[in-house]
Amino acid sequence: MHLPFQKSSEDMGKSEEGYELKINGEEEDYTGYTASGGLVLNHNNFLLIKRRNPNEWRIPKGHIEPGETPAQAAVREIGEETGYKDLVVIANLGTQFNRFKRNGEMVRRTEHCFLLHLKKFESSKDYFLVRRRSPQATEDSEIYEAAWVPYLEAVDRLTFEVEKEFARRAQTELANSGWTAPQPAVDNPNQTRA
Repeated sequence: MHLPFQKSSEDMGKSEEGYELKINGEEEDYTGYTASGGLVLNHNNFLLIKRRNPNEWRIPKGHIEPGETPAQAAVREIGEETGYKDLVVIANLGTQFNRFKRNGEMVRRTEHCFLLHLKKFESSKDYFLVRRRSPQATEDSEIYEAAWVPYLEAVDRLTFEVEKEFARRAQTELANSGWTAPQPAVDNPNQTRA
């Protein structure tokens, strides 16, 4: 299925290498890495993960492997964390830089995020077949629980501001594209849609 706002592969971004962290003009020691992930669109829901300990709602993402583009890493990481592997990137939601302290060490993470959908969508009927499917168990299932969340609730549900911003960008991308959530198919012609 081609969505009206689907972008070409050239728009999907390339891996960024290296950066320098300065705070108040002073360099600071830090560990840095680049991550990529995304928001998977399904009907009117986004696929999020809930981390069990600590209790956090997140966008599925992880490290970019050598030789991977951010878009390839996003598809792989979402598959590893949720079990959904048959994905299509439809929009690049950009890059943000996140700085935080972990175990007493400063970390700077470059984060790429994409809007995706399940490749199985060949018709509007498929939206509803897939919508009923639950996320698959993965080796990360003990750490994360994948869940479909109404896309308009994603910003409020997500724990961290960087990820909330990516959800806002996805919502804006959808609104600007003219996308509307598909309506359930009507089985009986005399029956109206809810």
